[in-house]
Amino acid sequence: MEQDFSFQRKLSRYISLLHRRRKQYMSDALKPYGLKGNLYLYLTCLHHNPGASQDFLCEYFKLDKGSVAKGAKLLAELDYIRREVDENDRRQYRLFLTEKGEKFIPTIYSFLQKWCDRITDGLSDEERFMLIRLLERMEENGKRCADQKS
Repeated sequence: MEQDFSFQRKLSRYISLLHRRRKQYMSDALKPYGLKGNLYLYLTCLHHNPGASQDFLCEYFKLDKGSVAKGAKLLAELDYIRREVDENDRRQYRLFLTEKGEKFIPTIYSFLQKWCDRITDGLSDEERFMLIRLLERMEENGKRCADQKS
């Protein structure tokens, strides 16, 4: 049976393109606020997980400790978050949104909503629901694949 490399190539290409385009869209939208890269994701994560540790962000986003520490430092300098030493583990920082950070969350979600509306333009509600279900299944398969390491 002949393999369809066209599907493999297209799947990888479109996932990669969507990721890069969203990154560029959000970078352009958030530049006036001093944010760059994916730092807005830290803010949305902390909105749902107040007091999360930097290690939590590393695991959640699959990033190295240096990247998260650098991002957290920048967000603190911009007064979007505050870092507090963990009382139980003095080597850890707990991260919290500041008042400025909390007030900024609706702006982030507004830009993300615009992005989602634009990239799913022309899709019915049923197609949007199915798209999410398929992506969830693909992510679960990808996790199993990564966990097996072969």
